[in-house]
Amino acid sequence: SVSVLRLAALKPLPQAALKAALEGQKYVLFAEEAMNGIDGDACALLHEILPGAAIAAVDLGDEYVTHGSVAELYRKHGLDGKSLADRFMEVRGS
Repeated sequence: SVSVLRLAALKPLPQAALKAALEGQKYVLFAEEAMNGIDGDACALLHEILPGAAIAAVDLGDEYVTHGSVAELYRKHGLDGKSLADRFMEVRGS
């Protein structure tokens, strides 16, 4: 099974809420709809909260985001449902 946690605030990262929501998780995929966002900071915090967990992140990268529909752009940058599921399976090692 998979859970989705939507953060209402990113700065500062809600450490206590993340710890409570993710306690015991073995795999975490942090997805952010931003270019070079806070995923590095988030992953560092998640490694502190969940030592031993496999943690990865995906965001829009550092390339210019061209025009297109939201669905097209999500797919191109790996933020659509299938791409996120595939990335999660990589994190799991499956």
